[in-house]
Amino acid sequence: MATVTIVRAHEALQHTLTGNPRLLYIDPGDGLRAEHLLYDAAESLEFRFQVYEPVFGGPLPPGRASRVETANYVAPFVEYLRIQIEQARDRRAVIFVRALESLLMTTPEAAAALGGLLEYLPDHRLTIVAPLRTEGPTADAAPYLIHHPSTRPLTLPPLVADEVEHVLRHLGHRPDTRLISEVLTLPYDRLVALAASVPTQDLLARIADAKEEWARQSGLVEVDTSRADAEVYGLDRLSTFIEQEILPPLKTGRPLDIKGILLLGPPGGGKTITGHMMARKLGKKLFKIRPTHSKYLGVSEVRFREATQIVDRAAPAVAMLDEVDREFMGSDSSADSGVTSRMFSELLQWIERNEQVFLVATSNAVQMLDPALVRPGRLDPRFFVGPNPQTRRALLHKAQQQFALELGDEEIDEIAETAWGFSGARIWFILKRASLRPDDAARFVRERIETERAHADKEYRQYMHLREVAEPASSEIDD
Repeated sequence: MATVTIVRAHEALQHTLTGNPRLLYIDPGDGLRAEHLLYDAAESLEFRFQVYEPVFGGPLPPGRASRVETANYVAPFVEYLRIQIEQARDRRAVIFVRALESLLMTTPEAAAALGGLLEYLPDHRLTIVAPLRTEGPTADAAPYLIHHPSTRPLTLPPLVADEVEHVLRHLGHRPDTRLISEVLTLPYDRLVALAASVPTQDLLARIADAKEEWARQSGLVEVDTSRADAEVYGLDRLSTFIEQEILPPLKTGRPLDIKGILLLGPPGGGKTITGHMMARKLGKKLFKIRPTHSKYLGVSEVRFREATQIVDRAAPAVAMLDEVDREFMGSDSSADSGVTSRMFSELLQWIERNEQVFLVATSNAVQMLDPALVRPGRLDPRFFVGPNPQTRRALLHKAQQQFALELGDEEIDEIAETAWGFSGARIWFILKRASLRPDDAARFVRERIETERAHADKEYRQYMHLREVAEPASSEIDD
């Protein structure tokens, strides 16, 4: 049974069709959805509905063609339309032309012939609908047709959850809330293609793979798989916050109340691994957005907007912005002709509109960030991810198992406490080197700690002031 939203979509299309338009164009990305909705709308109005594929040979492509009276694809396009015009005298008709763009580009005379037919249509009851771009090569090839007074855009209502559920059930699936929320961000044609060919039990995994592949192909977003098995050690407060506040709405499709967090702290503390851990628990890869700066006006903002749209399409997802202070210094920056200010505005708009992408941002210059970015509801709360004995202790136990190091529990506790200021990355690197000396590992670890202590101490003290503006990610922190 059709839902209220689908009924309203059909009613809107019925209203459009009863206005007796001659040529309706739709964005090519909405072509398949328009075809499906128009079929139902025409059927309700008792109009004849046909699909025409202007190709030379071969059957109509997969879709809903089996439900419609398919046209003879061999017939020349214009001759076919003349026949339909005459038949429409007896019964109103809607003709959906799937590849009109290709025909216009390859057969220039088709545009002139179709334009002439448009002048002939007012006394007849035929509406032609086609996916058509109104800018670029198509518009250049057929300007008269694009700008003809009888040519009008066809706008579809937004794709919503109940329409997605309707499509999935029509294709034999029994979708739950999570599957619907995952599918909702797909282009409609991809939705139908996957749902028609993949069993329900495999659909979620295939959707995730498809979204990640689109992100890779874009070149604007990095799909980071380097630490797909990442685990956060020792950051108990941060882990509890993520488990209780962030992951539940992402897994159930509910809008996020908290849009992102800001992680502060020295390198090697676990900020990036935190993003990987969240993505892994969500069953996804981590999406890294790396803003690019162009010398051409407006290009940087457009690329960033396109990158965020790609991540939105992969929702629910976890995205990461490293060194957000460097890329988005705030709204007062004027040294770069306003590029940073406009990028900052794009970032704020993205955070406000997205409901199923959680943003993990890192920074060590929080004083440079605009207060509008770090206010409650945006990048809030803030966590200080710094060296702590919990992390070192957990990594020592992991190394004991992974590298078969001869380290007793008392030695582990001693090393974890005495390696003050050593980040997880620094202590792990020492442990990997110690694995080459399994019989003398404990002595080697102690010696390396003493050798590197001054450098680790100096590095950590550069970041200690950040503890005053952020909540500690661990219940134990090096003081």
